[in-house]
Amino acid sequence: MAKIYLDEINSALGFSTFDTLEKDVKDSGSTGTAVDSYITDSTEKLTGEQWDKTRDKMGIYKSALGKRGEIAGALSSAIKEALQILKDYLGTDEMLDSEKLPELKEQKQVCENSISTLEDMLSQTKVDDKGNTVHVYDTEEVRAQLALARETLKEIERLIEKIEGLDEVYNKALGILEGAYQQVVEYATQVSGIKPSGKYQYKKA
Repeated sequence: MAKIYLDEINSALGFSTFDTLEKDVKDSGSTGTAVDSYITDSTEKLTGEQWDKTRDKMGIYKSALGKRGEIAGALSSAIKEALQILKDYLGTDEMLDSEKLPELKEQKQVCENSISTLEDMLSQTKVDDKGNTVHVYDTEEVRAQLALARETLKEIERLIEKIEGLDEVYNKALGILEGAYQQVVEYATQVSGIKPSGKYQYKKA
């Protein structure tokens, strides 16, 4: 059962999380560039098998940094996209709650019964003293009540239709977030698999 509020979505779209993720993208990129420069510049100055191993390990870290930046960007985009999908679906409505569906259907039935009653009232006739057929309840007040009831029914039906489609839209937004989260999980697994180089002790000759 889904429930969404426009004010909460607007607040979420303004979260500092997006700034943090954007900073992560930039930091990952700049750090990766620095590591790449070190690998390139050190090739001629720092030679030997151990330095080659160090550069290889730093290359792995650089690759992980690049992936981190990609994922941070993807996660930011996914959150924004999911929130925007929900906001667009809300439209001018302040909130939608699928738990309200039974209540709205009851209100629809009450409204339809009221419309039926008012229409019956307007159709009731009698013959007056002069032998003319007149409508007993055909008054401005009754017609106004009928017009209001019909307008109310139209709005209730609109909300019912919209709420009935809410779960599908909500699940679509959730799917986008879950896809991005899966990338985070895969990245975490990748990073945890990177083992640091062993410790070395240097002794005086």
